[in-house]
Amino acid sequence: MSEMPNKKLMYKRISLGVLFLAVLLGLTGCAEQPTRMATAQGGSTYTLREDLVSIDTLASKLGMRVDSVNSTHILLKNSNNTVMIFTHSGGQFYVNGRQAGQVGHVDVLSGKHYVPQSLAEQIRPLMRGGGIITSPSGSAWSGRLSGTVVIDPGHGGKDPGAISVKGFYEKTVNLSVARKIADRLRSRGLNVILTRNSDVFVELEQRAAIANQRKADLFVSIHADSSLTRTEKGYSVYVAK
Repeated sequence: MSEMPNKKLMYKRISLGVLFLAVLLGLTGCAEQPTRMATAQGGSTYTLREDLVSIDTLASKLGMRVDSVNSTHILLKNSNNTVMIFTHSGGQFYVNGRQAGQVGHVDVLSGKHYVPQSLAEQIRPLMRGGGIITSPSGSAWSGRLSGTVVIDPGHGGKDPGAISVKGFYEKTVNLSVARKIADRLRSRGLNVILTRNSDVFVELEQRAAIANQRKADLFVSIHADSSLTRTEKGYSVYVAK
């Protein structure tokens, strides 16, 4: 049975910023790509092509983080996907270990890599989960979110919660799930707070107080319910109004 904080929380819809992608028309033959002026360290100017975005921007569009950058390739990761982008001339990109296509033109400015923004649309359909979040209206969109979410891993410490036939404690499952959810939401730009981040006992009132103090837009309590029937599967959701 899910715990329900006994203090009333104010819920409001998280503002979802819709990401509008600028579609550039590709020119054939010897036509030049549009450019924009950028300033490098030291004050010198540099002509940066309009069809390029920083690797940080690309990672944000895909709901990923830049895991590593070296002289040969860039590694992007989130909880479900790994993308490897080779930065040499004629380099390929790989999604979850599979070759997916050619990267195209890559620039390096003040140590930061810039890659074709079209990579986002090539990579996203190949990702597990598609790199897509569905808005409350049902339309699919991608990009950064804003707001504060408090995630409450149920039980903890002296309170183990349900115990499986193999001896797994619900409190451990709850914390593991909460951490993974927190990582995914943070990769989308949300401010995420856990009511506990270790095996400690937290009173119900304190869990609610944490959400109230942080002015949370959303409070989510995670539990792993038990059943005496082995065939029972699925999940249950309780919403306070």
